[in-house]
Amino acid sequence: MNELVFPNINIESLDRWVGDLSPLKCIEIKDETHNVKSFTFKSKKDAWFQFLPGQHTTLFLNIEGNEVMRTYTIASSPTRPYTITITNKRMKDGVVTNWMHDSLKIGDCVDALNIGGSFSVALDQPRSKILLMSGGSGITPMLSMTRYFIDLSINVDLVFIHNAQSPKDLISKEELEFYELHQTNFKRHFICDKPDANWEGP
Repeated sequence: MNELVFPNINIESLDRWVGDLSPLKCIEIKDETHNVKSFTFKSKKDAWFQFLPGQHTTLFLNIEGNEVMRTYTIASSPTRPYTITITNKRMKDGVVTNWMHDSLKIGDCVDALNIGGSFSVALDQPRSKILLMSGGSGITPMLSMTRYFIDLSINVDLVFIHNAQSPKDLISKEELEFYELHQTNFKRHFICDKPDANWEGP
């Protein structure tokens, strides 16, 4: 069985991203659902990011003259180390999420702190079967781990169970369905609390 490892990167020829309020530039914004967006960032110095799937980073933002900070799990995989993606849900009274959804534009820069956290399958001993479970916008660490497994073709049976309020709230639905179609060792199950008339799942 393959071990869980970082991508093979020649660190002698590249700069590794170091937090300490280093600026990140937004290079892509994607609508995931009616109230969820993904924001992809790169280092302004073209440095690469070293992290484990499931880890997080903290953004520092100036919103209407107020300095605010929020910690978000990185939804992308460390196998693609030149960018990081943050996926978040617009909250009714969410100062930061509302600002990001309404005001953050491609080309804008935000400051970020070091990457950290210990919630990662890459910290466990290699195993032959893994079950990932998530609900709502809490899917992000599981997406990072799934993308990590898929990119590295790790020999493990992976089952992903995700719960959402309704079919329209399913994040990365098409991506996970694509993985299931093309990866024999990956199975996904969607559960909706309020299914519509066309819903075929539980």
